[in-house]
Amino acid sequence: MDIQNIKTEARNRWNTGNFLEKDLSIPKSTYDLPWIPYEDYMEAQLVDTTGGLLGRIIVRFPPEASEDNDLHIHPISDRVITVISGSGQFVCKRTKEKGLSKYELVPGTRVWMPRGVLHTFIAGTEGLLVESFHNPFVPFEHPKCLTYKKRRNYEF
Repeated sequence: MDIQNIKTEARNRWNTGNFLEKDLSIPKSTYDLPWIPYEDYMEAQLVDTTGGLLGRIIVRFPPEASEDNDLHIHPISDRVITVISGSGQFVCKRTKEKGLSKYELVPGTRVWMPRGVLHTFIAGTEGLLVESFHNPFVPFEHPKCLTYKKRRNYEF
């Protein structure tokens, strides 16, 4: 994966509808790093996270959990997320479609997501473990790390 041009690649893939890849090799699942709390119920390993540069984290979702109660966006960071283990769904709002779109996630699935995409992830019964590249990495406590949108009676 050429991660040098994530911003351009993610936007191009999103706009052409080619933002989901399947059957890729699965990245290394864990590192000798501590798990830290992420959001209210997830955990993350911060593999390479210098603010303002390309970042890499591992995120662990508990079984049958939604990433957030509400959909959100990352206003200043593009993402490339690869499923390491578990299963779930990527739920997003596509510009030209009404309502939400859902995409199944299994090991080896990669999602190219440009900044500003309204989305969430929902873990399956065995949870979900993902590798996430952030371009640029925005520290979790930064006010523009993520922004919640008002709920519009979307159903997951």
